[in-house]
Order: sequence, then C-alpha cells, then structure tokens
Amino acid sequence: MLLRNEIDECLGMIRLLEDSFQTAKKEGFSLSFFEENNSRIYRLKKAVNELESLQWQLEEQQRKNNTETETNHKKEESMAVSVELLADKIGKKLYSDIQSSLSLNDRFRFQKSLFYDDGRLMSETLGYLNGLDSFGEAEKYLNEQFAWDWESESPAAFREILEKHFP
Repeated sequence: MLLRNEIDECLGMIRLLEDSFQTAKKEGFSLSFFEENNSRIYRLKKAVNELESLQWQLEEQQRKNNTETETNHKKEESMAVSVELLADKIGKKLYSDIQSSLSLNDRFRFQKSLFYDDGRLMSETLGYLNGLDSFGEAEKYLNEQFAWDWESESPAAFREILEKHFP
C-alpha cells in the first residue's frame, strides 16, 4: 500500500510538471515557473529514489525469504537458465541510441550513481559513446574517464545496456 501511494505521488508530480509546462508554453515562462518546477523536480527525484530504495529492499527481502528445498532449487536454476537463454535471444536487440534505451529509473539511477548527479555529464558521455564503433572502445573510454567498479550493481547494469548497443 505504501509503495502504491509513493507511485501515485510520483505520477501526480509528473502531471503537475506537465500541466505547468503546457501553461508556460501558452503564457510564457515566469520566474515563479522555474522556482516551482525546480522544487517539483527535486521532490520527484527524491520520491523516485525512495521508490528505488523500497524496490531494492523488497527484492532483498524476497531473496532472504527463499527457503525452498534443494530439489526445487535445481528446478529453478534449470528454469532460470532457460529463461535467461530466451531473454538473451529476445534481448539481443541492438539500440541505435543509448539514451533512448534507458528507462526513467535507469536514467535517474545512472545519473546519480555513475555521473555524479550531473545530467549534462551523462548526456555528453552517452552522446560520445553513441559515436563509438565497439563495446571495447566504449569500455576503454569509460575506464579512462571514470573509476567505476564494474562488479557493482549500477556499473554492471550500465554495461549490459552498452553490450546491447554494440554489435
């Protein structure tokens, strides 16, 4: 229930932002427009981060509560491998633009955890990566520019997206 309320609150903030932008397009941009929407965007980012945190907590709790027998575990592993193979076949879609392949949650997460909460740095980096020819070049560039631990959650997720982008 709490999670649903948080989601509804985020959707409400998004609607307010959308309405505000539509009004500003018609009537012009005032100083109060920027102040109000900057505040709304900050609250939205904060709410999305809280949702992401709740999601991670729920996933962690689900992992801890998994106490099935070894036989069931083997069946699950077998099914997981089958699902993973199917997902690989389906998921090998190449993205022509890295930024467009990112979900809203991924954009917020990567901007915050990988790009020092700097949207411009993230956009410039993604633009540069789009111009590269191979995953190897992209990985080399990122290793030169950033000190990421590729085994960590966000860098690993970003790597998966890059692998889908490059042939």
